[in-house]
Amino acid sequence: MALHELFDKVAGDVESYSDLIAERAAGLGGTAHGTVQVAAKQTFLLPYPQGIADERQHVLAVSEAIAGFGESARDAIGHAATIGDAGTADLFTEISRAIDQQLWFGGSHVAPRQPLPRVQIRTPP
Repeated sequence: MALHELFDKVAGDVESYSDLIAERAAGLGGTAHGTVQVAAKQTFLLPYPQGIADERQHVLAVSEAIAGFGESARDAIGHAATIGDAGTADLFTEISRAIDQQLWFGGSHVAPRQPLPRVQIRTPP
């Protein structure tokens, strides 16, 4: 039950982050291409492993995905700061902090405590 609630929270939070990012892009005059097809084509996240049933494996797989998202948020902070966009840097700082908290919560479900996975980020073509 605890993991189910954790995963529900992660999913809800990530959905709100994507809305915030899309709203910021639109506010800056851009277009948010948020369809499933575009997301699947341009994702840098590793595919979620199929066929796992073990709770620990699920926690690690979700942690790996959100760690990758957190790393991209930190990259976006640096890029926004470089171009002088403090508002966007602040948005991604807020997201980065929340992701770090989610990683901590996920890590608390892995016994014995082990470091969270290092993530290899793929850049879109």
